[in-house]
Amino acid sequence: MSYTLINGINAAHIPVNDRGLHYGDGLFETIACNNAKPQFLSQHLERMQQGAAQLQITFPGKQVFHHDIHAALAATGLSRCVIKLILTRGQGKRGYAHDNNLPPTRICQLSEWPQHVDSWKQDGIKAKFCNTPASTNSRLAGIKHLNR
Repeated sequence: MSYTLINGINAAHIPVNDRGLHYGDGLFETIACNNAKPQFLSQHLERMQQGAAQLQITFPGKQVFHHDIHAALAATGLSRCVIKLILTRGQGKRGYAHDNNLPPTRICQLSEWPQHVDSWKQDGIKAKFCNTPASTNSRLAGIKHLNR
């Protein structure tokens, strides 16, 4: 089960000309929620705000995301879930050039808590080193961008 708000409205689709789809022009945060309380929410929103500034995407404000999260939690009744926040530059014309005056698209999606995560505490996990190098693009360093 998942529940999605797009720009504060219960919806399941975004316009096909959204720059997040065409160019990965946006960023995200994934937040654990226990007892209907998003964990480390202020830190997640701070990182998202800093990333938006770095990508020059208009940040709608922390209170807007607070409202979206609490509206989604109230609508679903979920107390333990995963919250994914996505902010894209919004809709745009074809091509790489973008208009900074257009409103961004914000997505707040709640999903049920994955059951396998609880078993990790009991059973442990397997880990290994990844041989795939990370990007060295300094403009994207530290941002959870949509091309990550």
